[in-house]
Amino acid sequence: MLAALLRVRMNDNRSFGLSADGSGGAGAVSVSVTDSQASNSNNGVGASGTLSSAGVIINRSAIVNNAANGLVTGPNGVIVVGNSTIGGNGTGVNTSGGGAIFTNGNNSLIGNFTGAGTFSGPAPLQ
Repeated sequence: MLAALLRVRMNDNRSFGLSADGSGGAGAVSVSVTDSQASNSNNGVGASGTLSSAGVIINRSAIVNNAANGLVTGPNGVIVVGNSTIGGNGTGVNTSGGGAIFTNGNNSLIGNFTGAGTFSGPAPLQ
């Protein structure tokens, strides 16, 4: 499944502002998010999958004021983020179960309450 989100507000949702979930097994999930906002949910943006991979690319967006995590990945989940603000969340970035969150190195990761978290590394250059 492929999706492209431009200027979308993913606010005030219960679990996730956006969840890329590859658990259905219908193939890989790939989502691009640009000039958007994910706020006031339990988690801002998440990516994981048990049967298929799930990936999210975020550019020029705000992931703010989420109760648990700004960005979160689980097994087979990858998030790449650039030119974005991740702040005011419980934890800024949180990886588990083999998931990864990469940065383009030009994000603002500030003001997260229980910690910023740690990026998995720089986004691979192409």
